[in-house]
Amino acid sequence: MSYQVLRVEKKKSTAVGHMQNHNLREFNSPKKNIDSSRSRLNYTLWGCENFKETIQKRVDFVQAQQTRKIRKDCPTSLEYVISASKDFFNGQDNREYFEFAMAYIRKRHGDQNIVSAVVHLDEETPHMHVVVVPVRETEKGFKLDPKSFMTPKELTKLQTDFHKQVGKKFGLDRGEFDSEATHQTTEEHNKQLQKENRELEKQIAEKKELAAELDKLVGEEFKAPKMQYELATVKEKLTLDFDGYGKRVADDVIKQLNPIFKIAQAKVREIDELKKRNAELEEIQRNHDSVLLEKNDQIEKLQNKVTAYVSSIFYFCKKINLDIGRSLSVVKDQSNLIVMSEDKPLNYKIDTWFNKVKQFLPIKIEKEKKKEKTVEQGHSL
Repeated sequence: MSYQVLRVEKKKSTAVGHMQNHNLREFNSPKKNIDSSRSRLNYTLWGCENFKETIQKRVDFVQAQQTRKIRKDCPTSLEYVISASKDFFNGQDNREYFEFAMAYIRKRHGDQNIVSAVVHLDEETPHMHVVVVPVRETEKGFKLDPKSFMTPKELTKLQTDFHKQVGKKFGLDRGEFDSEATHQTTEEHNKQLQKENRELEKQIAEKKELAAELDKLVGEEFKAPKMQYELATVKEKLTLDFDGYGKRVADDVIKQLNPIFKIAQAKVREIDELKKRNAELEEIQRNHDSVLLEKNDQIEKLQNKVTAYVSSIFYFCKKINLDIGRSLSVVKDQSNLIVMSEDKPLNYKIDTWFNKVKQFLPIKIEKEKKKEKTVEQGHSL
């Protein structure tokens, strides 16, 4: 089984000279892993005699497009190293594979940002170095943006897209690192692995924090699963694909958190429904309170009227020394309790009741005495 090999690294301006010396074999004493007798077999797919000058011209062009000054320590180039498992080459250089890979890099970055592309056949495993200037075109113009090409998401997409467009055409599997390729030193590779492991550790920590927050939200009955992942050691990473490993860990974390997300979403929906129902009940309560206040006001007004009528009746009865009990007993059969039974205004009831009982009032006697007295006075005259 053969695997594609694709790595990319940021390079600052201070490293450009060393990069050119290595790629173009311009050093006086070659390294131990280079067979100088085979260096004549190396070939160029994109030529450049002066890396520093070419890169600086492109950086100056970008600087002219923007007002913000580019930092001196900003990486000005990216170096891709493209290869495959040793058995894929089988003693041949497979030039077509590198040409397809170069076409992919040109499409990804644009010809105006390509600096150099050289294939090395003088090391144990054939490979290609491609140097580009990391420029992106935005709505505001061109921008030197190496960071955007090196995010974990972007690197994962790089491996996937390269496999679909290049590796798959040549029967290569995605993302396996070839431990026999020695064009990158072990120290350099270990540093890269340590950096990748730190990124992965940071992602897992963020997932754990999210799980803890969800655990508080949904209560004790919905405990988030304990997620424990051992980061791959440097030794293990020499035979593992970091992108594949990171993706598997991320997928596993998401798979474990999905039930918690669903519970949290259900809780949020339930809270929203309760808030909506509570608002409706509050509106109903306000309406009821308004009607109740209105009714209470009407009742209070009626009570005041009744109190006034009753006070007037008792005051009048007191003035004429009326025996209310006797009067009521007399008119009970005749009026059939007018005051209680008839559905008429209270003042009408009082007038009716008074007409029934006035024949028993002492005032009638006083009127008759006055009449008799008047007659007597007439006779005396």
